[in-house]
Amino acid sequence: MKLHTIGDCHADRPWYFIDPSSTPFEEIECNGMHYGIYDIGHKRPIIIDITGSYWRAHPTPSININVQLQRENQTFPYEQFYNIKDGDAVVFAFGEIDCRLIYSFTGHSETWRDMANEDVHGYFEVIKLNVEKFNHLHTMVYNIIPPSKHKDMPTYPVEGTDETRRDVTLYVNNKFKEYCEKYNYMYFDIYDKHCDDDGFMIPELSDGANHIFTPIYHTEFLNNLKF
Repeated sequence: MKLHTIGDCHADRPWYFIDPSSTPFEEIECNGMHYGIYDIGHKRPIIIDITGSYWRAHPTPSININVQLQRENQTFPYEQFYNIKDGDAVVFAFGEIDCRLIYSFTGHSETWRDMANEDVHGYFEVIKLNVEKFNHLHTMVYNIIPPSKHKDMPTYPVEGTDETRRDVTLYVNNKFKEYCEKYNYMYFDIYDKHCDDDGFMIPELSDGANHIFTPIYHTEFLNNLKF
């Protein structure tokens, strides 16, 4: 059985650092792309048509962490097929960019809640359209990671206050959990493993650019799965 991650850059980092031999999966294929749930939520299923192929913006991962940790000969071609088979596991990992930039931009009003509600609904409808193309997939939706405080990544683009981004992220994650229960998908929730007591990313677990650095808790979650 293979594991496939599909989403924005958080479907790459830190997933491609996981050694499949330390998990129940024979292979882990990472499929990060430059879209958010805002794009998908407006009913654009072609963005994540998991029976087809997708276009990557970079032929190799653009990261600011220790490149020696990358798997040997790991490549990321411009055009890549999902190569998903019946019985595989798929993790959908969109939303961090939306919470950090789109919803938090309007975080001073209630507008962002309406936007998030609409987008999450559309996101799960598109996931459903994709999953139904297969006889059986182990379908998971990954939590949006804790936001980093702006002081911990001063050059990284953000909108809204730290507290706004945290509240937006927690709200959207709660919607993810709600919809996972509705559609009978597994909610891949390791948020609390990476946040401090106030709900923000623990800097030592970050790559300094609002991504998780090490997949230790991802691997732990995968090893506790019961299919």
